[in-house]
Amino acid sequence: ECNSKYLDEGLYSLMCPAVSTAGKYQLDVNFADIKGVLTPIRFSPFDVVIHPGHATPETTEVSSGGLEVDIGTGQKVVRFNSHVGLFGSFVVAAKDMFANEVNVGGNRFIARVKGDINAEPSDRLVRVIDQGNGHYTFAYKVSYASSYQIDVAMLTNSGIHGEYYL
Repeated sequence: ECNSKYLDEGLYSLMCPAVSTAGKYQLDVNFADIKGVLTPIRFSPFDVVIHPGHATPETTEVSSGGLEVDIGTGQKVVRFNSHVGLFGSFVVAAKDMFANEVNVGGNRFIARVKGDINAEPSDRLVRVIDQGNGHYTFAYKVSYASSYQIDVAMLTNSGIHGEYYL
């Protein structure tokens, strides 16, 4: 339900509630006569497309390559089994504040491997590849068998916001 306000010379302003789910919608605009009978205005209904907003680190998440559901807790967890000397990868899907997947690239992430103190400096690097569609591939390689953690952070206008996925 939208609220209308008469402005001047047959011009109205409509205030409608925000929609949090991206997608295609129709907006029906009707005029009520003196008896309350509703008649659609010309060209109504109107097609409206709601696009996702800007990506936020709070809702952005790993979408493939190690995502599991913990049987005990039912929570999403990220675990990887990689091979020494070979590249491993995972994909992060950027999402807006309402968890709608963002469908364009351009977000900036930084990531690094942490763990074994014997790790080569080059092993600490994680390559981030922007797929241009809201998905980002993170590629990493380690030279020693050990347990590692990969820290991932999203760069935003207000600085670095850490979201640790692994």
